Amino acid sequence: MATPALVTDQPEGDEEVGKGSPQPQPQRPVAGGRMRRVDTAAVLDAVKDSTAGGGCGSGDDPLAFLQRLSERLQRVGLSFPGVEIRWQDLRAEVDVPAHGPRAYTVATAFMALLGSAVAPLKALACRSDPRVGGKSSRIVLDAGSGRLAPGRMCLLLGPPGAGKTTLLRALAGQALPPPPPPAGTAAAEAKEGKEKESGGGRETGGLRVRGTLSYNGLTPGSDFAVERCASYISQHDLHIGEMTVEETLMFAAECLGPGLTKELHDLLTERERAAGIAPDPDLDRLWSTAYGPHGHTLMVELFARLLGIDHVMNTVVGNEMLKGISGGQKRRVTVGEMAVGFANVLMLDEITNGLDSNSALAIVRSLRNICQYAQATMLVSLLQPSPEVFDCFDDVMLLSGGRLVFLGPREEVGRFFARVGLQPPPTKTEADFLQEVTASPEYQFKYRVPGGLAESCGPKWMSPRRLRQEFDRSPAGQQLAEQLAVQPYSHELQGMVLHKERYALSLARMWRVVAARELLLFLRNKIFFMAGAVQTVFTAFLVSTTFIRLSKETFNDANLHMSVMFFSLMTMFMGGFNFCPIYCQRLAVYYKQRSHNFYSAATYAVSCFVMRLPELLVASTLWGLMVYFSAGFVQEAGRFFIFWLNLVAGGLYSVAIFQLLGAATRSEVIAQGIGAVMLMLSVLASGFPIARSSIPPWWIWFYWWNPMAWALRSMAINELSSSAWTLPATAFNRHDITIGQYALLARGFYTEWSWVWAGIGTVVGLSLVLLGLQILALHFLGASSTYRPPLDEDEEEAEQRRRDEADAAQNPTYNGQQLPQVQMAQQNTPTDNGNGYGSAHVHIQVPASGGANGNSANGINGHNGVNGGGDVALEVTAAPTHASTNLSFSPVVMAFQGINYFVPDPKGGNGELQLLNGVSGVFLPGVLTSLMGASGAGKTTLMDVLAGRKTGGREEGQQLVNGAPKRMATFARLMGYVEQFDAHNPQATVEEALLFSARLRVPPGVLTHGSAAMLSYVAEVMELVELGPMARHVVGAGGAAGGGLSTEARKRLTIACELVANPAIVFLDEPTTGLDARAAGMVMRAVRNTVATGRTVVCTIHQPNREIMDYFDELLLLKPGGRVIFNGPVGRPNQAHLVAYLEAIPGVPRYQPVFNPANYMLEVTSPAAEKTMGVDFAELWEASDRAATAAARLQQYMGHTAVAANDSGSGGAAATDVAEAVAAAATGRRYSQSSAVQLYLLVQRFLVSYWRNPAYNLLRFMVTVLLALALGTLYWNRGTKRDSLLGVLDIMGALFTTSLFLPMTNCLTVLPVTMSERAVFYRERASGMYSSAVFAAAQGLAEFPYLFVQSVVYVIIVYCTTQFEFDSEKALWFWLFIWLNIMCFTYLGMGCMNLTPNMPACIAATSFAVLLWNLFCGFLIYRDDIKPWWIWAYYFNPATYSIYGCIVTQLGDVTHENILVGDNKYMSVAEFVETTFNYHYDMRGWLVLIMIGFIALFRSFSYIGLSYLNFQVR
Repeated sequence: MATPALVTDQPEGDEEVGKGSPQPQPQRPVAGGRMRRVDTAAVLDAVKDSTAGGGCGSGDDPLAFLQRLSERLQRVGLSFPGVEIRWQDLRAEVDVPAHGPRAYTVATAFMALLGSAVAPLKALACRSDPRVGGKSSRIVLDAGSGRLAPGRMCLLLGPPGAGKTTLLRALAGQALPPPPPPAGTAAAEAKEGKEKESGGGRETGGLRVRGTLSYNGLTPGSDFAVERCASYISQHDLHIGEMTVEETLMFAAECLGPGLTKELHDLLTERERAAGIAPDPDLDRLWSTAYGPHGHTLMVELFARLLGIDHVMNTVVGNEMLKGISGGQKRRVTVGEMAVGFANVLMLDEITNGLDSNSALAIVRSLRNICQYAQATMLVSLLQPSPEVFDCFDDVMLLSGGRLVFLGPREEVGRFFARVGLQPPPTKTEADFLQEVTASPEYQFKYRVPGGLAESCGPKWMSPRRLRQEFDRSPAGQQLAEQLAVQPYSHELQGMVLHKERYALSLARMWRVVAARELLLFLRNKIFFMAGAVQTVFTAFLVSTTFIRLSKETFNDANLHMSVMFFSLMTMFMGGFNFCPIYCQRLAVYYKQRSHNFYSAATYAVSCFVMRLPELLVASTLWGLMVYFSAGFVQEAGRFFIFWLNLVAGGLYSVAIFQLLGAATRSEVIAQGIGAVMLMLSVLASGFPIARSSIPPWWIWFYWWNPMAWALRSMAINELSSSAWTLPATAFNRHDITIGQYALLARGFYTEWSWVWAGIGTVVGLSLVLLGLQILALHFLGASSTYRPPLDEDEEEAEQRRRDEADAAQNPTYNGQQLPQVQMAQQNTPTDNGNGYGSAHVHIQVPASGGANGNSANGINGHNGVNGGGDVALEVTAAPTHASTNLSFSPVVMAFQGINYFVPDPKGGNGELQLLNGVSGVFLPGVLTSLMGASGAGKTTLMDVLAGRKTGGREEGQQLVNGAPKRMATFARLMGYVEQFDAHNPQATVEEALLFSARLRVPPGVLTHGSAAMLSYVAEVMELVELGPMARHVVGAGGAAGGGLSTEARKRLTIACELVANPAIVFLDEPTTGLDARAAGMVMRAVRNTVATGRTVVCTIHQPNREIMDYFDELLLLKPGGRVIFNGPVGRPNQAHLVAYLEAIPGVPRYQPVFNPANYMLEVTSPAAEKTMGVDFAELWEASDRAATAAARLQQYMGHTAVAANDSGSGGAAATDVAEAVAAAATGRRYSQSSAVQLYLLVQRFLVSYWRNPAYNLLRFMVTVLLALALGTLYWNRGTKRDSLLGVLDIMGALFTTSLFLPMTNCLTVLPVTMSERAVFYRERASGMYSSAVFAAAQGLAEFPYLFVQSVVYVIIVYCTTQFEFDSEKALWFWLFIWLNIMCFTYLGMGCMNLTPNMPACIAATSFAVLLWNLFCGFLIYRDDIKPWWIWAYYFNPATYSIYGCIVTQLGDVTHENILVGDNKYMSVAEFVETTFNYHYDMRGWLVLIMIGFIALFRSFSYIGLSYLNFQVR
């Protein structure tokens, strides 16, 4: 069976994926003899149907066999069971803060936390008003009543924010309304009254749904398991990056179960035998395979062919740090993952994002076949459906403002809008018209028909509410009402698809499949396993070479043995940190699969837990073998086994507590912060730093709950009760017990052997209890979300008033007055601007909007001359408007010739894979050039090479900028690069993001009127890209739970961030991917406006509609392999030159005026068409006259220094000396702004971002308070009890713990924040905004005030509760060393994160440093007892000097108080500190300098990592 002619998509530089990415052999999640893909292919090929599968079918469709199957069923009076979906009064609402700020800050988060704490009290006090408490409800979906019929495919359209995703989730059962009680009963009336009164409903993930929903008249969730009948395919691609495509689909197919049931097949064959009909052996073989043990293999192969991903089945999916398949291929994997279950109800959300038009059409046609022949019910949301795709749908559903405004046959939707006086022009496709007509009044006014109903509304538009009313009165609305009035559809075999069983797999097989996947991931992540093992070996080597063959004669020897036990347990307990980030990152995949009943929460939790056992067993064994015998523990097998069991149990508890925290908090930042506190409290209350008898009564409960205390007690009794400790405790007047037993009693431990096994059993039991709590958290909690519904009209007006008031207060000239503008002029002669590029300064004025048609659209005289190869005339003729950015720039002509690009051969060896092959061309000012081609052609690769964004590979060829060789240091200043993935600071507002970019990238002196001109300039750019109303909106993190701006708004912000830099050349990578037609049009108008300023603009794009295609002036078309097949002017409008060239090629079908030129071009030049025609389009292009013309034009710019401006422009003003001087000076520097300005702006942004990041800062301040209270109450009132040796040691223990525990917590919690900052840094550094050194410095300075406040709060609580000596000098010294140590460890965490590629590697490095420094800080082991080969760890240790400083400033001057130190020998406290610990009072000033040196060193780690290491792979 031939695969469909699908072109695979490779955006974002992934053209080499599938060829150049790692392709591990798939490991089978399930043991046993799985059918091979080649056998499955044979089964599919045997049943291939050569006829077209329906009106939209294709003979090459892998699912075309469904037509034969359907006809076979009909011959015996059967059909596939279908599902009709009905809903009535379906509404969804969310709670939003009343008049809440747009930016969520530490203060507002704290107030919200307080509000949550007192909410129950308010609810009791104000039961009559359930919305009291600062929140109000917002209706985000009002779908009314409707129906989706089986066997019909419905297209869902609507502008952004219309509620499409909410509706899809609700209809798929992802957010169900409450089940209705029997009609007419008291319960039904009570429920109805309650809902009307309080807005009740079932809440799912913050979404409260009301109304009724039924499948064939049955209630989802109660009558059947809707998760197995319906599949929701999200618009977000959530996958485990380490798994291959085949493994991902196989796992889904196994969990979802067979799509073709055995019951239906048996019934079919029975009726065929009764009717004497001969069976179809090929179909029987396929069907029996489908429900047999290898059915999942068949379904995976089927949908892999359908989706065009069968050639990348052995390639890993990939993630941010792992190179994998492309973005478009991930989209197809997302579709395939849910489709392999062959569910009867499919809700598909934006499934064609990132796909070219051919691929999108092929997939929709196949879905159409499933719908038509398998009686499936489909609702498909698309953004930019082509006319061919649009025609494949039976029905259309239109949403606007959360309201359903049309639902009916596709043929009726145009008639409905014509009836209300709204019609598209002939050049507008029907789908694009439907996306725009209800988006806003401005768009709707364009489509009014003179004399129609819409025009009679005058200045008002036909709102969604009014359109719904008109729809109810229309024939389509009346038809829908009639259909809803009849009895619901039912099918005699519907029990085959409306399953009552919750899961498709049996319990045993479910456990086996999920455990096998976790084992696969464990084996696939061997690097993490090896890193953990290496860390264990290093730490064990450290301990085993420190405590060598300890003797068993004295109390001190017993203490040293317990020190080894304590440190061993502490190492095992820290193991949970390593896996916590990975666990939290995979939760998004878990929630997606949980919502489709892949497996149970218990299965997932236990599998994750058990799969950590191999790591724990290896780590415990390595540690036990290296440490136990080296330290000289009792040489008995049984006691070694108990020692080892305690290590394993401690590791189990660590895994359990961190996985529970991850499941409960769903945030790796919060989980690691709370986990660090739990670790510190466990250490404190373990019975070693503080003996059980010394723990205050209000903390003794935690001691008995603490698993570390149970494990340490078990290990201590196991060792110290042995016969090896035979010497009696005569030194302590206890002749009746051994020294080991005395040590146990002195530490508050027991001596009975029963406590050994009680300890192990308790730790394991607590671990199992935590595992149970984790299962409950995974079952009942959903994915965290920061979703904020769009503002309604009243809120928009209030927001606009607040914005205007703020602007008026900050800048009176900003509101309604003309701000001063910088006067620029044209330079008639080329000059050398200091960077080697000939240039000229031009006076540019930006029109309010760019035209889409005609050569005059870009507003540049002599445009035809540009396309024909003449000089560039750069005088802009557009009239000034309200949005005019009067900035000087140097126009850029970029010419390149013979560009080749190679990457290492992924199959190994010394060979290379060539991705670009002899690409040549020229990009001109005032010209919008499109890079297009089939997937894998090298579009993004070429753009990355020309923009200097590649981080690997080998390049060849010439690149000239204005005739001079390109130098990246200066070219980055002239260039703007709009990446496909929008990386922004999530805490910034739109206006702040643009101001930050402008202030850093616009040279000083260009905007001569300071902040007023800058604000005006940024406001103009916002208007240019239509972001003005969103100026104060927070950007957010985006994605499934990131919140913030919509996808299209983020894309326009990314473009605006580059435009405010005033670049001369702009590269845009897939600017319309993920946008609907209306949003794509907005983005492309912004791009066209940019071209109209005379800038050089280059853009890659996948599936532009006709209107967007008309924006482009020139085209560089590539074929797979990176070869050119067209280069030059397209011939606007209607791409006449391009069409004429293609039609002239023999065998190419004629272009029809109804075609979209982009679709036509991609279809006739596709690899499949090339193979059919037997030609090479690259060779045809090289032999053409147009290629010779393009080559001649290129030589004009390659042969001599190109002049970017001519000297014959008319009407230009004289160039000013200020503009010339500013531009020349600016281009001579690497960065636009000085280091001081960069530092100021970066520090300002960091401070604001931290303030708006409560997940980090509020958490660490809460941790600070809780940890301070814990330490203070543990050491309550011990700070001045210096009258005994034990009292002094208690004080020193308090100083040790207070000076170390909070800094270590900070070190671990700062890691995720630093990692997210680094992602934004890579984009901004590549844009030439600032230097790495300045960013590193600003990153540290921004922490400075927060660490200062944190240290003050911490010291006040600890100092007062512990009641150290109330002396101002001592208190200030104590605070100083605490503050310096907090900075040390925080900066250590930041430095390690910037030096390592990912979170697990960073955690391993920081954990090792923390353990090393904790051991050799001079407190657990005195300096004189440290072995000579480890003494360096004592001196190179910030903890050493922090503890040194805290102890010596508190006790080093206490010379008037004496203590008994043994043998009736007294000495002063100061003398004891000096002789025992070698702490000298006069060293305190030097200690401060040493700590400052460590701070500088750790900051240099960040500088080195950010400057010389780049973990971003392109």
